[in-house]
Amino acid sequence: MKRLLALLLGIGFAFTFSTPVLALAPGQGEDLGYYSLPLCLPGMPNDGTCLFYGPAQVVAEMEASGFPYPSY
Repeated sequence: MKRLLALLLGIGFAFTFSTPVLALAPGQGEDLGYYSLPLCLPGMPNDGTCLFYGPAQVVAEMEASGFPYPSY
């Protein structure tokens, strides 16, 4: 009985706290400008095709300080 109650509560919370996601069709994201670019992965060049934040920025700062990536 406790398992059934826990299962029903879990299903109820899953539908209560979920938010819908709006997907953009191809061609609709160009007007977003700055926010339409993905994040760069560590090791990718900073050529403007992605945002140079997050892990890529940390790795670039480490390499500029003289620490190799990945650390050996």
